[in-house]
Amino acid sequence: MPPNASQVRNVKALVVASLAMGLLTIGLPDLSTPKDPVVLMPDLVIEEVTRLRDYGPLSKRDLVRGPRGWQQASPWDASADTERIDEQIARLRGVVLDKIINVPNVEYDRHIVIEQMDGTQQEIQIGRRVPGSSGQYLKIGDTAWISATAIPLPLDDDAALDGRVLAFQRHAVRYLELGQTSLERTQSGWRTQTGTLAWDMAKQSEVQELIDALLDLRFESFSATKTPKTVFEVRIFGDDRELLGAAFVNPTEPWSARLTEGHWAPITPGLAPWMNHAFARHSVFDFDPSLAQRFSVRTGHSSIDLEDMNALIPRLLSISGLPSPGTTVSPEAVQLTAHLAGQNHTHAVRLWASAQDIFASHGEDFNPLKLDPRSAETIREILGPDLL
Repeated sequence: MPPNASQVRNVKALVVASLAMGLLTIGLPDLSTPKDPVVLMPDLVIEEVTRLRDYGPLSKRDLVRGPRGWQQASPWDASADTERIDEQIARLRGVVLDKIINVPNVEYDRHIVIEQMDGTQQEIQIGRRVPGSSGQYLKIGDTAWISATAIPLPLDDDAALDGRVLAFQRHAVRYLELGQTSLERTQSGWRTQTGTLAWDMAKQSEVQELIDALLDLRFESFSATKTPKTVFEVRIFGDDRELLGAAFVNPTEPWSARLTEGHWAPITPGLAPWMNHAFARHSVFDFDPSLAQRFSVRTGHSSIDLEDMNALIPRLLSISGLPSPGTTVSPEAVQLTAHLAGQNHTHAVRLWASAQDIFASHGEDFNPLKLDPRSAETIREILGPDLL
């Protein structure tokens, strides 16, 4: 039985619909949605990431993990904020992938490369945001994806970099250089020198305050400021002259520090009290009374301990004098030593009389001190006439 007119119309409609669906399928991207959520880097161990490069049209940053945390290698050398860099890697690791796609002519203008301890690399290319979605186009190897959410933006300077002008650990400091002033931590405490002159013992509390000021020094921002006419260099060393930190600063207002050649940024004014400061002290002894264990006097090959230690502490700390350059240490000098808590922690001073005066020296390369009359009398009373 031949088909009637209604059946013919239905067949034609089905054919047209099938052709239309075929054409529509050809025109759409090939979308494949995984059954389970796919995380960008599920096996990445943040602590094993050794390098992070994030290059985009507006910024390029190269970060390397070192023994003291993350450091920026490019666009200039700087200490990075280790906690924030690790947080950024965690955010990248946790990006959820939505669909595999086949969309032509997508431009990927941001490139992220993550390197790990074992030498493996993970490269991610990031494109524009998907229309009508919070996700973005991204490419991993040869596979293009759409993310379920936006990719974390690149960190700006204020977020990526360590705001400290000098990043170091207090206990590791052995030497400090501020312009022409040098400071060195010795067994007897901090000593100071200006230029090539002889050494003087420094006021211990002031050196600690200086270290506090250096640790508290901060960049107010990383925006460029005017290059100063006068430059003041600060350098910090550990044992064996290992460089722990260095900075070029503008020693006057407006305070600034050099980020890289020709690029200066504003800093807090914490160094203001220490510009051209004289750290040399006039007191012979300078120690924490709570650390004192005993006091001894050595003459030739014999040594005796002084009695009534608690009464001696304030008297010894009160002894002072003025520098006496050119004075040489007498071979008849006696050595008065304060033995403090801690291994090999002593404050030793050599004392001698010349005519009516008494002198004190902290060592051969130090400026001797000529004691004031009150201090001289105190030493005579402590040591007695047989020793001076």
